[in-house]
Amino acid sequence: ISGGIVVVGAIDRSIDPESCAENPSFESSFMRIGAAYVFNILNSTTGIRTEDQKLLPGPDPCAYAIINGGRSGGGPFGASVAIDGGTIVVGAPRASIDYDGDGQVNDGDVGLKHGTVHVYTRDDPISTWVWRRELRAREMQELDPSWDANVIHTPAFGHSVGVSGHTIVVGSYAEDAM
Repeated sequence: ISGGIVVVGAIDRSIDPESCAENPSFESSFMRIGAAYVFNILNSTTGIRTEDQKLLPGPDPCAYAIINGGRSGGGPFGASVAIDGGTIVVGAPRASIDYDGDGQVNDGDVGLKHGTVHVYTRDDPISTWVWRRELRAREMQELDPSWDANVIHTPAFGHSVGVSGHTIVVGSYAEDAM
């Protein structure tokens, strides 16, 4: 909660297959990828609110669904959320990562269940939230060459998130100190 804005994660929400119809790799009907819902509780006069905005993993929710499809427990976008002023961060621990950004599972370019954090901002209180970037833990391989990017690891980058001003903190449970 920040200034009357509440963000709620919903890891079991489905993406509408109609929105992914132009992507030939999208085969599933109603694939669960998760979502985060934004509510402005100060604008409620009845006490009943529907979401003001639904946030999906960006920049392409369809590619996210393809990369995380069929992976048991993979990609729970919305498992952790935080807000401060004009910044929202949403954790997706165990989300697989498409390192070459082509939206396809190919050539071993997908980091299985590494986890990601998505950052959204808005310019003023009446504008919509816009996806800005995805934070990843791939730097772990650069720090420790024995860490194989194509092996499923226990750590779940994005298990917990926090934001204050221009600082974002990301938790990764069961991670060894480096």
